[in-house]
Amino acid sequence: MSEWAATSPSRSPIGYFRQLWRAEVPLSRVFWQDMIVVGTAINLAAMGLAVLAVILGASTPAGIAIHLAPVPYNILLVTSVWRRADIERSEWGWLARFGSLLWLILAFVI
Repeated sequence: MSEWAATSPSRSPIGYFRQLWRAEVPLSRVFWQDMIVVGTAINLAAMGLAVLAVILGASTPAGIAIHLAPVPYNILLVTSVWRRADIERSEWGWLARFGSLLWLILAFVI
């Protein structure tokens, strides 16, 4: 059985967020699938919507608010990576931690 299938995700988003917070999601899944793929897609979508909103006449503060809307989710993902790296003690845990911080910085800048 794969590592990703070892922990069955909750069917509800709130349940899954709870699993992330409790570090119940395997490190490889939270890092690669949740943070790199899904988190990056959400951040890019928020950036695009923010730019579109400003182009269509929204105020700059509204555009900034739209752009920063995913920040709580981003912090949850990085926290989950760090917590899970402590639990798994895998060889690449330190790299996942460093990568998650780099990803968070890029999410703020881009």
